[in-house]
Amino acid sequence: MKWIVFLWTSLCTATYLGYSQSDFIKKNRSLICHQMSLDNTKLLILVDSLYQKQMDTASELERAYLNLWKAQGHFYSLEQSLDSIAFYGSIADELFKKQKDSEGLFESKRMLGKVQHYNNNFLFSQKYLNQAADFVQTEIQKFKIHIDYSDFYTHKGNIDSTLFHLYKAEQILPLLNKEHCEFRFLKSELNISLGMAEIRKTTYEDIDYDQAIKYFKRAIESGDLSVDRSIENYLFCLVNLAYCYRKGGYFGQRTHHLDSARFYTEEYIRWVEASKVSNKFGKLETAYENLGWLHYAEGKADVGMYDIQRAMSYQDSVYNKLLNNRVLEITDTYENKLKNQRIENLNTENEQIRKNLFLFRLILLMVLLLVGVLVTSYYRFRQKNRLLKKQQLEIRQVKDQLEVLLREIHHRIKNNLQVISSFLGIQKRKLKQKKVIEALNQSQARIQTIADMHEQLYAQKGLESIAMEPYFKKIVKNCSENVMETQTIDFKTEIENHALDFDRGLSLGIILNELITNAVKYAFTQNSKGTVFVFFKKIESQYLLTVKDNGKGFPPNLKHKINQQEGMGYQIIRAMISKLKGTLEIREYIGAHIDIQIPN
Repeated sequence: MKWIVFLWTSLCTATYLGYSQSDFIKKNRSLICHQMSLDNTKLLILVDSLYQKQMDTASELERAYLNLWKAQGHFYSLEQSLDSIAFYGSIADELFKKQKDSEGLFESKRMLGKVQHYNNNFLFSQKYLNQAADFVQTEIQKFKIHIDYSDFYTHKGNIDSTLFHLYKAEQILPLLNKEHCEFRFLKSELNISLGMAEIRKTTYEDIDYDQAIKYFKRAIESGDLSVDRSIENYLFCLVNLAYCYRKGGYFGQRTHHLDSARFYTEEYIRWVEASKVSNKFGKLETAYENLGWLHYAEGKADVGMYDIQRAMSYQDSVYNKLLNNRVLEITDTYENKLKNQRIENLNTENEQIRKNLFLFRLILLMVLLLVGVLVTSYYRFRQKNRLLKKQQLEIRQVKDQLEVLLREIHHRIKNNLQVISSFLGIQKRKLKQKKVIEALNQSQARIQTIADMHEQLYAQKGLESIAMEPYFKKIVKNCSENVMETQTIDFKTEIENHALDFDRGLSLGIILNELITNAVKYAFTQNSKGTVFVFFKKIESQYLLTVKDNGKGFPPNLKHKINQQEGMGYQIIRAMISKLKGTLEIREYIGAHIDIQIPN
């Protein structure tokens, strides 16, 4: 019976959930708190009514409280299974998490913990109770979590831990608000729990029945348990007071204790007979059995025997009631079985006909629905297909227009670069300084390298990437045309036709132009013969560009300082390599040998 008080507290906690919630939550929390002290059935009707009427229009926080009240109301009234109650509690818990409502999370975690330990799943029960403890903020929350832990350890049989938490709750009790609707029930529950923990001590010698009596009396004095809906708790206190007085009567003041035991037993019997509590005969059986043992202890064997026989009669009444119900059930079952068999035989054929007719109609309906769906889907498909073809045609036209426009842009850029190159050529013919003419020649070559890139983009079909083989060969050809008449230089190439994007292709083209120009300019004397080799290939995830010659090579003092040269050509090479995140390497060879590696 003690656990009924415990269940009541779980519902009552919904009334103490902060002060920042909506008016709906505040109003109904007060209403539920008031109804809890009156009637279980009305309370259950109230909770279910709120849930059904308000769930569709409630805010997310209000829905969290509605689910919490639903779980707690049914948990107290035992109208649903624990799994169903855990379902509503879990929904409330998830909604409280989203809203970050610490008070709601405290209550939902407690509810889930209690459901788990009544399912004897102590591991998960302790997990939820520990999580609830993380959200404790007020004194009343501290009190409740200690009560929960005490009940948890009671179910596990660890009475020492039970008493530890009950003593902690007893220290907090004076700090609670006495005007709060839960106060007298919390006080009653604490004292009932203390009394039960005392008489459940595992070592018989440690049991203090006087202390237990004090706790049960305090529970009764906490409120008029006999006139409100906690009649079960009042009866629970009476029967345990009688038990403690009877057990304590064998030690010390025998007569006083046995008189008190008989008084509380008779009071218990009076209240059971006058009330509408469930399983009345079972409760009277326990009471008269206890009364019989009291009379035996007082030396009144005849009266005690009478009480024991009366207890057995109540036991027989319960048994006979169950037996009669079972006999009636079996009789009705047999008679009905014969009738039902005849009716079943008559209905079997009709049922089969109805099934066949229903099946035929169902198949016909499904065929008609299928035909309708197929026809509708066909026309929708045709409509979507026409729309898709129209969109594809428009996209293709726009794409073609953009490609034409981009080709025209590349063509115009190439023409503009050639105009600039022509201006430089005209300017060069008017000059006599050799170094100036040489600088203009190099600038023309660089401009032509860029112009060749735009010319190739204009000539090829795709615009996304550039084929390197024709582009590099064009650069080599342009460089060979700038060789002095007194020199005889051959150019040999091995170029793989990889496609690179515009930026990387142009950067490699500029590097290649600078390297060939330097080879032609510095590797050979005016009347010499030689060969310049150009290689381009892909090795794993790297592109390798190699330019080497069989000329006189790098001077010893320059070979290891190539990255420190301040000439414009070397500055351009270093800038392009840095842009491509590549590397430059000089190798041993007859002449100059330079490798440029860039990542794929």
